[in-house]
Amino acid sequence: MLKGAADMKFSIEHFGKTSEDEDVMEYTIENRNGTKLTLISYGAAIRGIEMPNGTDVVLGYDRIEDYENQDKYMGATVGRCANRIGGGCFSLNGKEYVLAKNNGPNHLHGGIVGFDKKVWKSSIEGQRVVFRLTSPDGDEGYPGNLDVEISYGLTNNNAVVIDCTAVCDKDTVVNITNHTYFNLAGGGTIEDHYLTINSDEFTEIDETGCSSGKLSHVKGTPFDFTKRKLIGKDIDADCVQIKNASGYDHNYVFKDRHDAEILKAAEAGCGEIAMDVWTDQPGMHFYSGNFLDGEVRGKNGAVYGRRSGFALETQDWPDAVNHEDFPSVVLKKGEVYKRKTVFKFKKMLK
Repeated sequence: MLKGAADMKFSIEHFGKTSEDEDVMEYTIENRNGTKLTLISYGAAIRGIEMPNGTDVVLGYDRIEDYENQDKYMGATVGRCANRIGGGCFSLNGKEYVLAKNNGPNHLHGGIVGFDKKVWKSSIEGQRVVFRLTSPDGDEGYPGNLDVEISYGLTNNNAVVIDCTAVCDKDTVVNITNHTYFNLAGGGTIEDHYLTINSDEFTEIDETGCSSGKLSHVKGTPFDFTKRKLIGKDIDADCVQIKNASGYDHNYVFKDRHDAEILKAAEAGCGEIAMDVWTDQPGMHFYSGNFLDGEVRGKNGAVYGRRSGFALETQDWPDAVNHEDFPSVVLKKGEVYKRKTVFKFKKMLK
């Protein structure tokens, strides 16, 4: 049982059917404060986090068709390997694996039909909602039958707790993250949000958005969030790294973090609401919603235009499988992949 997670209220509804006639379920967990966490089995996704004052701080959609038609990974569990794999290929145990190139010359977020585009088995178990998926050998080009379990819990101190485990019958590559877009004001731009990131280095990207393999210090650059700063302050700075991503789309590193205790990675805030991010992951990708385009209408008809949401994706370092000096993303046969992330909400400190 989650600490502080007693007396949760659970509800379940039918969210809709996919174009393949698969049933998608929606779950809501409500704590004693009135905070609500809403999840759907399509993509094992967070569809909403509603604060007691009624502010929904998460971008999402009202219809299953909209989740199917969008390509922004809205709220979803992303895998088998999150972020970009350069050239859409990697070598493992002397064999080359060729993946879909679905982001220019690169492979992104698990491919054309990644975890975000699958309907997961789902159930309420104790004080959590649990999603399970088997990714078969050869799925999107990856080796091995991978069994994945994602569980979501909500505590009475307004913490959303995400636990992920996976095991495979072959050596494979695994990097799983959650791709929720947050707007702590409930709408408008995220450029007026404050952000702190507890990291002094990030992985540089090339002009395609893929990791160059080089680490760079944040000091004296637009990437310095070691002290609280408005996201919009340097988001359009005259800087090659900013220009390569049209804003922020970079992985911040936490060294020696594999199997470490859960530590605070970041804090964001706007208006009355703040959010802490805690994780045991070795990295966190900060994406400032540069390519949100409003093509698919969001909840209650909202238009999610450029920079209307930001993502803090706790994960392994991007393209790590092609950089020997990066923390390994290889999951050995029979070993257990295990990761935890917590989004904890609180009042914004002025």
